[in-house]
Amino acid sequence: MQTKKLAVRIGIITTAITLGGMFLLWGIVSVNAAAMVRDDITNQMIDGVESRAAILNKYVTTAEEYMTAFSLGREVRELLMDPDDPLLAAKAQEYTEDFAEIKGVFEGLYITDTHVLTHSERDAVGMTTRQGESLKNFQDTILAREELTNLGIMKSPGTGSMILSMYYPIYEGGQCLGFVGAGVYARHLTDALLNLNMRGLPESEYIFLNAETGVCLYHEDEALLNTVTEDTGCLEIIQRIREEGDTQADTLTYRDENGVKQVVAYKYLQDRSWVFMIRDRASQVYSAVTTVRIVVGILCGIVAVAIIMITLLMLRREGRELIAVESAIGHLRDLNLSADRELEVFYGRSDEIGMIAETTHEVCIILRKTIDDVGRVLGEIAAGN
Repeated sequence: MQTKKLAVRIGIITTAITLGGMFLLWGIVSVNAAAMVRDDITNQMIDGVESRAAILNKYVTTAEEYMTAFSLGREVRELLMDPDDPLLAAKAQEYTEDFAEIKGVFEGLYITDTHVLTHSERDAVGMTTRQGESLKNFQDTILAREELTNLGIMKSPGTGSMILSMYYPIYEGGQCLGFVGAGVYARHLTDALLNLNMRGLPESEYIFLNAETGVCLYHEDEALLNTVTEDTGCLEIIQRIREEGDTQADTLTYRDENGVKQVVAYKYLQDRSWVFMIRDRASQVYSAVTTVRIVVGILCGIVAVAIIMITLLMLRREGRELIAVESAIGHLRDLNLSADRELEVFYGRSDEIGMIAETTHEVCIILRKTIDDVGRVLGEIAAGN
């Protein structure tokens, strides 16, 4: 009975130590592994936003180069100097159509002051684009500097397509003759971006904003285009940029207005005052971290169960042997000299059980011999010898 209690105590202690050790091991390994996975995912998002920002910048730069090249055409300047000349208008219209067809990326090219003089779509010629206060604000924006002005992505008033809207003022003798405008199809850019899915993050979304005004220049939800963002994470990123002006890609984790935890990698394009972002739910981003924790936990659990089972089996076997030894010694205590017969199976073993069995056997032999000698002596005495 005492042996059983000892085995139970040993089993409990062993189980507690094993479970505690495995839990500690799981904690250390899962934390370190999770940190490595988290860093890998974060670096992946940063690399992704860097590469996609480079694609965005290259696309826009190429479009601006096309726009500038179109603006430098002789036909453009001649028409702006004499907009009422039908021959010059015809030549400029042909030049506009040919240029748009060759480049193949324009929703429209047009020469405008208060109305469209040429356009890649002939039906748009003669259309008034802006009037009154809208025209004045537009002119103030374009004339703020004698170079191309990029207004970002917006919906075309003519076709409803998403375009990259750009204007280039044409000067002669210090006086602005008019503006050359272009609407570069944004779908080529968005298609290029959307085809580059983030590895392991198929539900990630792209956003880019004007860092000065907070206006949304691109978002998968078209209802948010050209509106000032109210997203708390986007506002915090804009605030960071205004305070630090850092052009290095970085990440931000926050909870949106619905309480959903979001992870954002962002890149500030300083030359354009744009900030490009890749955003996804934290649960999706760090799903690999959760998987690592679960896998490590399962492995630790399997090892712990294996250790406990092996320990219990060994204790059970050793316990049975100890009970047999304990029983034999109890019989010996009652001078039952046949006690060593119960231990014959343990003879020859080199472990402690074998040593106890053989010692008990020797004690039994000595006691039997002693008792035999005592009996013989007593017999002789009784015979009067």
